[in-house]
Amino acid sequence: MTEPIDLELLSQTFKDVFSTKAGQIVLNKIKQFCLANPNQNMACVESTNQTFYNLGAYSVYRYIQFQMDLQPGQTNSDCVIENEIGE
Repeated sequence: MTEPIDLELLSQTFKDVFSTKAGQIVLNKIKQFCLANPNQNMACVESTNQTFYNLGAYSVYRYIQFQMDLQPGQTNSDCVIENEIGE
């Protein structure tokens, strides 16, 4: 059984990590890899599996961005992103 996660501490940790110069470089690479640029299309007409993969990759970037935008008192349930398994 895992320890419960302090969501405010987790959010602050994301902010601390990605607010540095190195963190911004990494976040920009994650954004590119996760197809999070507005003009990138995640749909792949040749392969639904590729579309699902792309959507999964995009959800990683969305989760990071959600954690960085989280305000004190908000919880994961305040966002469209689903709760993590086990929360």
